[in-house]
Amino acid sequence: ASPVALGIYPNPAAGAATLTMDGRDAARLTGISMTDATGRTLRRFDAKGFNGGTGSLNLAGLAAGVYFVHALFADGRTAAQKLVIQ
Repeated sequence: ASPVALGIYPNPAAGAATLTMDGRDAARLTGISMTDATGRTLRRFDAKGFNGGTGSLNLAGLAAGVYFVHALFADGRTAAQKLVIQ
């Protein structure tokens, strides 16, 4: 299977960001989570909100810093993208 290309904008972000991926990958998406720099899971997002390859990430209440958004797919692939919150 080919690697998944995740995009996040704006990055750095404040309040909310948009996560993008290829629509074929989005159809196999099973989960999205956000971790801090130590790997601790802080948020989970509903994969159903990403039909078509684009969805919003609510970042309200998260402190400024570096985070990682992780996507998990039904075929076992994973992808991660760094996100900076201002």
